[in-house]
Amino acid sequence: MTVRCMKHDTTLFRKDGLERVEAFASQWKGKSCHTTTAFRSRWLAQLTVRRFLPRTPRAGAPKKTRGVRFAVSATLLLLAGCANPFANLHSAGAPPQAAAPLTQQQNGDLLYVVNYANSTVSVYSYPAGTRAGTLSGFSHAQGACADFAGHIFIANTGAHDIVEYAHGGDHPQRTLADDNYKPVDCAVSPRTGDLAVVNAQAYKRGKDGSVALYHQARGTPQYYTGLHSYLSCAFDRHGDLFVVGEYGHNYYLEELPKGENAFKEVHFQNPQVLRYIGWDGEDITDEVPETNWSVIYRLKISSRRAHVESVTTVSRRGTAFFDRPRVIVTGQSAVAFFDYPSGSGPTRKFFDYQDPVTSVVSHSAN
Repeated sequence: MTVRCMKHDTTLFRKDGLERVEAFASQWKGKSCHTTTAFRSRWLAQLTVRRFLPRTPRAGAPKKTRGVRFAVSATLLLLAGCANPFANLHSAGAPPQAAAPLTQQQNGDLLYVVNYANSTVSVYSYPAGTRAGTLSGFSHAQGACADFAGHIFIANTGAHDIVEYAHGGDHPQRTLADDNYKPVDCAVSPRTGDLAVVNAQAYKRGKDGSVALYHQARGTPQYYTGLHSYLSCAFDRHGDLFVVGEYGHNYYLEELPKGENAFKEVHFQNPQVLRYIGWDGEDITDEVPETNWSVIYRLKISSRRAHVESVTTVSRRGTAFFDRPRVIVTGQSAVAFFDYPSGSGPTRKFFDYQDPVTSVVSHSAN
C-alpha cells in the first residue's frame, strides 16, 4: 500500500471566506441548488495568492526569492450539481457518523472519496467501484490519508480536527483536536506511524498556518510554523516529511528529516513545478492540475536539492492518489483510474456527483 497525502485547491481561504459560505448556506436551507464553478468561485475561489495573502517578505530571504517563485490561483475542483450541498455541514455537538452503514466491508479494499459540496465521504469497494456506504457530519472536509493498518484519517477543516475511522468502520474511532487551525491535508509515516497534518492560514483568527505532527497518530501534536500557509505534505519511505507552503507570494518545499526537529528548505532546479506533493511508492511527486488534465512530476531529492526526473500526464484534472500500478485521479465529478507511470487510460471511471475533491485507498488487513 502506498501512503500519501491528498491534494486539492481549496486550502488557501480568503479572509472570512469560509464563514461567509456558512452564512450564505443558511439562506438555502430546504432549497436546491446547482454547484457551478461561478457559484463556488464567488465565495471560495477568489483566493489568488497575489490578492489575498500578506506581502511581507520571508525573514532572511533576499529580494530575489530563494525558493520557487510563482503565484497560484486557487482554482477549485468545482463541478457537481447537488441538492442543498450545504445540508450536511457539521454542527457543534454532532460528530461525524455513517449516513449509510458500511456492512460486511471489512474483508475487502475500500476507496474513500471526500465530497466537499455536502461534507460527506463516499465509500466504494476497490477497485470495482461498487458503492459501499457514506460517512457524513463533516464540516468542509478537504483531505484524507491512510495508514498501513487501513485506518482512514479525514482532515475536517471547518471543525478544526482530524477524524479517524477503522477500515470499513461506521463510526469515528477517535477525533484529534487541531487547536483551531484549518487542517487541509495529511500523511502517515511508514516508519513510525506518526500523523502529519498541514494547516492553512486561519485569517479570521489572525494566525499563520502550521504543520502538526501527532506521535503515532495520538494525543497532542507538536506544531511547526514558519510559513504563512501550508498546502500539501508527504512522507517518503525513510520517514522524512516533505511539505509545500507559501510565504509572501512564494512557494517553498521544506523537509523534516526523520528524527530531527526543524524543517529545512529544499531548493528546486525546476522552480515552475511546485504544487501538490505526494509519494508514488518510489519517489516524491509533484502534481500540477491544468485545464483538463494533470501533470505529475517525479522528483529526485538529494542534499536538499530537487530536480524533475520524469513526467506523467493524465487526461483528467483532479487530485492524484498513487496505488501502483495505477494512479487514481479525483475531480470533475468523477473518479478515474490511469495506468502509472505511463498515464494511459482512463482504464476505469465512475461518477460521484457530490463534488469529489480527493480520495484515498484503504487496504484490508485480511
